[in-house]
Amino acid sequence: MKISISLLVVLLCSLILFTDIQAAEGDSVRVVQVIDGDSLKVERGGRYFQVRLWGIDAPEWRQAFSAQAKAVCRDLTAGKNVSLEEKYDDSYGRTVAVVRVNGTVLNEELVKRGLAWVHVRYCDEEVCAFWRDLEAEARRRHLGLWKDRNPTPPWRWKSQRRSQGRYGN
Repeated sequence: MKISISLLVVLLCSLILFTDIQAAEGDSVRVVQVIDGDSLKVERGGRYFQVRLWGIDAPEWRQAFSAQAKAVCRDLTAGKNVSLEEKYDDSYGRTVAVVRVNGTVLNEELVKRGLAWVHVRYCDEEVCAFWRDLEAEARRRHLGLWKDRNPTPPWRWKSQRRSQGRYGN
């Protein structure tokens, strides 16, 4: 059986493209618990670990809109397989990643719905400009936490609580 060079090239290119798409989507894990609006507990091959959503910061527990962010995160991911684009492990041992579920980027979706900030310190890649535009649009439309006149970003809220000796209480 003769295979034309053109067909062989097309097949080879398709294989390379498919491999690149799989690599871009990252490893698949199953979400076993939604910890909060930007943290998940996942399972891969019998190993459980925590994932922190990269580039964003959702309201903290006891902060306005925390429950809504967690609920959206749970609705989109709980019990589902998601793919991780792992960035690094943080100082708490969590995997920091972009999370995709059924074609949706979870990190982006939370920002789009007004339930998370683009983190000014940690979102430093090209996609962050787009996410900042989504945040500005959510703010303009008064979605989620942007219903409040001047919501406090979680990193500032935690800092204020720590200085008052109240963080974690």
